[in-house]
Amino acid sequence: MPCGRMQSNLRSPLTHVPCQLCPHCPPLTDPPSGPANTRPNVPFPMAYMPRLPTASAIPRDQQLNGSSALEGDRARGCATWRVVGCGFGVGGFPTEGLTGTVQQAARHKVECIAKHCVAVVLQPLNCLLPPRCFGASPPASVQILRLITARPAIQTQTSTCRSPRSSPAQTAATMLTSASRRVLSGLLRASEGSLAAVGEAALHTSASASAAAPFSYTPPGRNHLFVPGPVNIHESVQRAMVVPGQNHRDPWFADLYKGVLEDTKFVFQTTEGTPFIFPATGTGGWESSLTNTLSPGDKVVCYRYGLFSHLWIDMMKRMGLEVEIIDCRWGNGADESKLEAILKKDTEKKIKAVAIVHNETTTGITSDIGGCRKAMDAANHPALLLVDGVSSIGALDFQFDKWRVDVAVTGSQKAMSLPTGLAYVCASKKALEAHKTAQLKRCFFDWADYLKTNPAGSTPYTPATALLYGTKESIRLLKEEGFENVVARHHRLAEGCRRAVAGWGLETLCKEPRWKSDALTVVETPKGIDTNKIVKHAYAKYDLSLGIGLAQINGKVFRIGHLGNMNELMLAGALVGVEMAMIDSGMNITPGSGVSKATEYWQKTTKVIPTRESLVA
Repeated sequence: MPCGRMQSNLRSPLTHVPCQLCPHCPPLTDPPSGPANTRPNVPFPMAYMPRLPTASAIPRDQQLNGSSALEGDRARGCATWRVVGCGFGVGGFPTEGLTGTVQQAARHKVECIAKHCVAVVLQPLNCLLPPRCFGASPPASVQILRLITARPAIQTQTSTCRSPRSSPAQTAATMLTSASRRVLSGLLRASEGSLAAVGEAALHTSASASAAAPFSYTPPGRNHLFVPGPVNIHESVQRAMVVPGQNHRDPWFADLYKGVLEDTKFVFQTTEGTPFIFPATGTGGWESSLTNTLSPGDKVVCYRYGLFSHLWIDMMKRMGLEVEIIDCRWGNGADESKLEAILKKDTEKKIKAVAIVHNETTTGITSDIGGCRKAMDAANHPALLLVDGVSSIGALDFQFDKWRVDVAVTGSQKAMSLPTGLAYVCASKKALEAHKTAQLKRCFFDWADYLKTNPAGSTPYTPATALLYGTKESIRLLKEEGFENVVARHHRLAEGCRRAVAGWGLETLCKEPRWKSDALTVVETPKGIDTNKIVKHAYAKYDLSLGIGLAQINGKVFRIGHLGNMNELMLAGALVGVEMAMIDSGMNITPGSGVSKATEYWQKTTKVIPTRESLVA
């Protein structure tokens, strides 16, 4: 494999770069001028698509077109050629820029290039479009192309250079890939008269398109992400995360980290809780909440009304906890009366914790955590209250202090509108006391390590620094909008979506209004309609990502996420896509029947954006 010193600007005229392995070349002396990647042992993917230079890359006096280009080519005998499309050089440097006659290239360089390079495209300097310069009798360059394209393909892989003086056997690993082979084949066919000109028809034929790897095509526009996490990320948050590698042990980090820890209190709506930030997902937050507060054999009460509450229960059992499960219909929330009855029966106070998934994204329900706290108080029970707020905190009303939650968990990829990678945990004073006697095994998620380092603005191990910058910016946006306004916006979006569902003549999985989630809408379809087809049509035709039904409701529902960085027009576009996808799937849906209901509601309830009031005064 070549060393990897590559010219960064492939469109600039390049000079002849000798090849270390070519017996005809003099020894390599100075590297080519221009920017170069000087890092050794840099891996390069072999799937390289040669790029033809623009007209500006060719001297103006040598640029011809049409018949004059063809005549000029014949008159000159294709005397001046340059290698313009070689993905990898040999002996450490690219071979683009080799100039001379075709015969000289063939004799001096091209056979060596064909053995050791990914791809070669030859271009006459007197014409921008090579096929138009080949003429009726293809010159030797076509034979060279035949030589290159006829060589056996070698499996595409990513290799790391070992030495600039690699052996021919090693450099043979950089042979043609399918992409470069298609380019060369297109040029060859064009040169023989099957195509009039290069361009899309030559470089991207229908045959090559049909043979493309699944999901390798990037459509115009953008992907419309409407699952209940991951969610859309605000542009300012993305910019905030574009930072170089930094040393978190340098003095600057303490101020950043302590500031972000303090900011997370706003999201939890607490002044008394102690926040922790783990480089993990919400599942890591689950584990943190259990291992730091409970001991083997402790009894926990947990509602089960969806896949995620089920998975949390599964984790509890694996850890050796005894779990009393309150099973509910998938589509219902937590029945507080059942919890109160169970706790009243526990006269010996064996139940150490009550665990509740606040917003169950499997079914689109939001349980009343404040109501559950009242049930615990009515039973006069001292159990800890552990809450999974992964898809609710930062979007829905959540009151850590007011509801006297003991441990709350959320994740960066949900309402925080960040990439996946951070678990935010908040612990009450009562939970910190329980931590002192908790005996469940823990290491990575041990609060004790953070309690030692957090006050000084440090972490017990390497933090996800870029995500911390993103967290700071995301919370700044939430503060700027205002907590009440954030909650109201999510309710407004959800209500419009629910009205669209009614307009389609469908129902949500959740029937009880008080449990309907403002973070997502889970839509039921009539029997005989496979909702997986709707989701596939939406993605295949409209680049719209919807949530499938999970576990026992797979194929029966689809999910529309509307939490995090979202506004009315974004969701309106998604509803249009949903309507079309349902029609594509065979459902009898009148176009506009749902979208019109949503937009009518939003037009009446949406307020003018703050600071833009003067425009409509």
